[in-house]
Amino acid sequence: MNADVYLRRVGAFAIDAALAYVFLVVVIVAAGSVLIPLGVTGRQADDFMRWPLIALYFIGFWLLGATPGMRLMRISVQGSAGGRPTPIAAIVRFAVLGAIAAINLGLLGLYAVVCVFGVYPHDALARTTVRRDIPVASGLSKAIYKWSYVLGVVFFVLIVGVAWAALASMGDPVPRR
Repeated sequence: MNADVYLRRVGAFAIDAALAYVFLVVVIVAAGSVLIPLGVTGRQADDFMRWPLIALYFIGFWLLGATPGMRLMRISVQGSAGGRPTPIAAIVRFAVLGAIAAINLGLLGLYAVVCVFGVYPHDALARTTVRRDIPVASGLSKAIYKWSYVLGVVFFVLIVGVAWAALASMGDPVPRR
């Protein structure tokens, strides 16, 4: 296992999860201002637009070679031929990760633990790889990188905690009224 690349990937995912959320909120609020007068509730707009917008964020940036979080963490995704991933590869990559997150965030924590061992099912199925780019320069970019690295470690601990809590609560009976 290459711990450096793994933590870079986790840090990048944490950054991208936050940026995707901001993107989602901005677009849904903007769309809601148009749709609410037509009788569409904010909840309906969110339910309808959430996954397509998250997919647009990740797939779109993967097609460019890296998400903003990946660029900050100095890693990029490559297709099987060594260049940028194909649209099919980006879609498969998202389908695997998105399905796990949609089913249960606790599963995403378990998935993170599997990835600790250097096994990345989403990359294997999409035939993509993540490689480390050029070393971090000095100055502000180095400081941002170091804090992003810490964020990756914190995010990993949180995601494993969510998985543990989800597994721990599986046997709890449903409260009755």
